[in-house]
Amino acid sequence: MTVGALVVLLVRTLFPALGIDAVSLGLLLLALLPWLSPLIKSAKLPGGFEIEFQDVKDAAQKVTANEPAPTVAPPASPTYLDIADQDPSLALVALRIEIEKRLRELAELAGVTRTRSLAVLTRDLQERKVLNQESASGLRDLIGLGNQAAHGVPVGPEVAYSAVEFGPPVLQVLDSKIVQLRATA
Repeated sequence: MTVGALVVLLVRTLFPALGIDAVSLGLLLLALLPWLSPLIKSAKLPGGFEIEFQDVKDAAQKVTANEPAPTVAPPASPTYLDIADQDPSLALVALRIEIEKRLRELAELAGVTRTRSLAVLTRDLQERKVLNQESASGLRDLIGLGNQAAHGVPVGPEVAYSAVEFGPPVLQVLDSKIVQLRATA
């Protein structure tokens, strides 16, 4: 995205008849936007295009921050990784589904009723010390983001890339907890 915007800006600069105008400034902003992502939570561009940068990253970091190093290998290509390029919303929904599968398995292993809502399930797993407070909070955030995507909230490509980057460590933490609970059962 940065390179494309800079190339178009360079062409506009090389041909002074085109001049530096609002389009050129917009292209410059578009070129800089990915590099500003650590500082910006979201940006809404004309035409309704919305990019959410920090939500997935922040939620994933909550899950992995205070956890011991995972004891299992990263998940082998979860389904959401395959669709992230084509449909960012679907990638986020698929990550939410992967999280739900693991939470329900953790609930079963911990003796928690699996049929509860994910919010209640996460709280119950936290009360049983299967999840720490920060991990439970991050998981609730990720589940909420997946729910929003499923209900049509605009999701930009940066969200899908965040899910691809930060999703596997979250799933790895949950898989490690499943292995630990199985070992103690």
